[in-house]
Amino acid sequence: LNSRAFAILLVGCFSCRMSALAFGPVGPSSALATGTAIAQDAKFRADQLQQLRHEVQKLVVRAETGAEGIGTEALSRLTQLSSEPNAQQVMTTSGAKGVAARLMK
Repeated sequence: LNSRAFAILLVGCFSCRMSALAFGPVGPSSALATGTAIAQDAKFRADQLQQLRHEVQKLVVRAETGAEGIGTEALSRLTQLSSEPNAQQVMTTSGAKGVAARLMK
């Protein structure tokens, strides 16, 4: 190896190491870590959606069957929950919009 070829080889190795530091490790272990992170995120989102669905269903029942004060409290809480991610879809499928319309009359 002459000195020019050695310098090119050295720069190439240095570049590979720097890109690995910048972008993280590459290979089967990083793919596994990425897959695990995606699965954990999906589980977290599914659990969060399930909790939201459960709370909205309880509030809809309270709003439908409760006295005037209880129905108003349930509507207030439903309004607070409406800013949560996916809350609009959950409220639509649970019937919260119809209950709210009946109570507002």
